[in-house]
Amino acid sequence: RTNTAGITPEQREDARKAEADPKLLPEKPIKVPRLTWADVHVNYRGAHILGRNVPLDDVAVRMDLVDGTINVHPVSFGVGKGKLLANANIVPISNTQVRAKADIRLENLDVSRLMAATHTFQGSGTISGVGAFEGVGNSVATLAGNGNGGVKMAMSGGDLSALLVYLS
Repeated sequence: RTNTAGITPEQREDARKAEADPKLLPEKPIKVPRLTWADVHVNYRGAHILGRNVPLDDVAVRMDLVDGTINVHPVSFGVGKGKLLANANIVPISNTQVRAKADIRLENLDVSRLMAATHTFQGSGTISGVGAFEGVGNSVATLAGNGNGGVKMAMSGGDLSALLVYLS
């Protein structure tokens, strides 16, 4: 939000633009030359995520930025008794474009917990599945727009087709 304390004026302006723009994925270009300024290795673990609309219980991230290439291996989020796990690789292929590749695994995600965060739909059951994505672009929006991938999901204790129809 634009009134969040402790953010820079640039971050506040980006947040204001994001709130005003109804698009789901950001179109702000990824600044490829900035990716090569340092080698960075990060291990992060957060036991609790505080937030009214955040259905995540914990987070663990291992990330390496070396020679402009970002490897996230893995990032995991807890959702109730379930987990969302992902590995990602982002490689600069020019001064303005990156190639992104990701694989995602969902393990027993609690639908009621996810839907409670949206405040628009009630649901129950658990979702499990796998997915993979690869794309080339200069922003998250163009990566998704130019990308290829697939998802396989299964649901236990609920109605996945009704849920997907509602969400779409």
